[in-house]
Amino acid sequence: MHKLPKVINSRLPSSISVMSALFVPDSLHPRHDAQKKTYIYKILITEERNPLFNRYHYCTNYNLDYINMNQACRYFIGTHDFSAFCASNSSTVNKIRTITHLSISISYIQNIGQELTVSIKGNGFLYNMVRIIVGTLIEVGRGNINKNIIPDILISKDRKRAGTTARASGLCLQNIEYKNPSIR
Repeated sequence: MHKLPKVINSRLPSSISVMSALFVPDSLHPRHDAQKKTYIYKILITEERNPLFNRYHYCTNYNLDYINMNQACRYFIGTHDFSAFCASNSSTVNKIRTITHLSISISYIQNIGQELTVSIKGNGFLYNMVRIIVGTLIEVGRGNINKNIIPDILISKDRKRAGTTARASGLCLQNIEYKNPSIR
């Protein structure tokens, strides 16, 4: 089993990598048996466009108020109807989801700029939900949305009140936790 990742990786594009493999019951459904998912979203604040970072970051030259953005995160944590943070053409009926963690960390890339990493964990996500939450946080950071109205946006269920959908380039699925504790 320990050789399987190497064999699979030899066939995969360089943008995907299998880190480990293990036996699971045939009854396991990769999507329906997932208990929690963790996504990260990378934002690079830089003066100059940098082709080395464009593919895996949302790059911007706007100064973002990181503290305000981090304070806004607390409003998303909990069980809510996330209709306002879902693609408007979604056919999903039940839009209630639980977010257990949402935070933003900051680091500095020498001679490049600031890197913000948004980390979000929940029991499931609607179509574009993470990207819309990040887009809203960016608008909070720019001063275009007041962090204190996020609860009102959630209650309104109105997609037009939330921020724009952030580009896919910064999004990465980091981890999936399954029902069976031996599967991680």
